[in-house]
Amino acid sequence: MAYDLEEQERLDELKAFWSRWGNSITLGLTLVLLVVAGWRGWGWWELRQAGAASAIHEKMDDALRRAQLSEAAPMAATLMNEYSRTPYAAMAALRVARAQLDAGDSKSARTTLTWVVEHGRDLGIQAVARIRLAGLLLDEGVADRAQLDAGLKLLEGPPPAEMAGAWIDRRADLLAELGRGGEARAAWTEALSKLDSNSPLRPLVQLKLDTFGAGS
Repeated sequence: MAYDLEEQERLDELKAFWSRWGNSITLGLTLVLLVVAGWRGWGWWELRQAGAASAIHEKMDDALRRAQLSEAAPMAATLMNEYSRTPYAAMAALRVARAQLDAGDSKSARTTLTWVVEHGRDLGIQAVARIRLAGLLLDEGVADRAQLDAGLKLLEGPPPAEMAGAWIDRRADLLAELGRGGEARAAWTEALSKLDSNSPLRPLVQLKLDTFGAGS
């Protein structure tokens, strides 16, 4: 089929363009396809990870309901070590830490909570872990004052809004134990302003503020 002059000029321009830029265009398209394929593959892998983590977390829940910490702890460790990118890891660690503390194993609870603080991806769960870990350090501070400073360091910076009252209350506890009474009273007062009127923590914070304010 014969081309007229205008069509032939366009064809020549296209050939020249492709000769100059064809390899770059092909490479670019290949990279785009690889990125898309990688993204889909990553999404599939994360979905598979989440499904496996969910199954382990469910079994761990069952063990905790049966008060079988010896069964639950290894499953939580598996989630923490092999499925740390999923939300189930931090949730499992937080629950097992509570069970460890209830069982009187504060050393293991401290290790587990420290993992949540360092690796937790959800800020709310991480904040709960910081508050609980600071509470353990408060207890240890009776014998080792350096633990009180470590607890305060855990609670530096602004807390998540939904945890502000409990966060500041725990900070006040540490300040009071360190003998920084004025700062402690100011912190408890601030904690009260952050807590909802129906919060079960509110009467306790008020009691501490009243008692400490009376010079006890």
